[in-house]
Amino acid sequence: VTLTGQADGPFYAESLRGSSVVLTYTAPDEEIARDVVAFGIDKFAQGFPETGDIEAICGTDESQPSVCYKADRPTEYSLSQAVARLSIQAKSLCTAWLLGSEGHLITNNHCIKNADDAANIQVEFEAECASCSDPDNDVKKGCKGTIVATSSTFIKTNPMLDYTLVKLKVKPGVNLAKYGYLQAREAGPTLDETIWIPQHPKGKPTRMAFLDDGALGTVNSLAFDSACKPNEMGHNLDTDHGASGSPVLSASDMKVVALHNCGGCDDTSGMNGAIPMDKIIAELRAARVLPRNAV
Repeated sequence: VTLTGQADGPFYAESLRGSSVVLTYTAPDEEIARDVVAFGIDKFAQGFPETGDIEAICGTDESQPSVCYKADRPTEYSLSQAVARLSIQAKSLCTAWLLGSEGHLITNNHCIKNADDAANIQVEFEAECASCSDPDNDVKKGCKGTIVATSSTFIKTNPMLDYTLVKLKVKPGVNLAKYGYLQAREAGPTLDETIWIPQHPKGKPTRMAFLDDGALGTVNSLAFDSACKPNEMGHNLDTDHGASGSPVLSASDMKVVALHNCGGCDDTSGMNGAIPMDKIIAELRAARVLPRNAV
């Protein structure tokens, strides 16, 4: 990891793997005053961030690593490339995704709450294993991907709709175009339509959920009071801690119809919750911050 002096204020550096770190400081060529502090290290984080948000597996976990669907579901696999493993303040893990074509990332408000959180994130694409049988598919932070940004500009949030929109400050040389982007359906979800979810549950490599007890997952409710928020969309696709912020996509037009944010099912009953995207899109449009090609 190389820091070039462009960062300003407190921040976390990009994460590294290993048991130790060697820090090297190269002084600038120009002369600086003796009392000027070039940099300081006031804290560090080690281990893996927590994934303590409310999520739920509905019975048996039927989600699978995304690489397992690379041949059989090429469209879905391609769209899953726009989904990122998100670390916030080196303390928590969520899922996020590219909304529109201008480098905007969207996730839950309970993941990125404010501008300080937005300034201290780690956005990792291509976090997937090479094969379906790789044991690291079930490992938190397994199969390291490409970290494209360690900071972002805070755009808008709403705790009641549980979303936050940021714009990535991508690292030099990064081109987000290779990951594509997702689009929302402005009309929102419809009852009983077939849906699927690409996600990073427990911070694992990308997984996809298509099934609910062996059948294709569907929108079960358009307005129910989840354990997190009122008037959510209900579904029974399997999620887990860290899947917060995942897109819920329609299987018919491959548009995002909801933003997953809450668990609520168990082996026999209940539903998981998601915020209908039409509500979020309407608010972003009214605030004049809707990204280009977001719908």
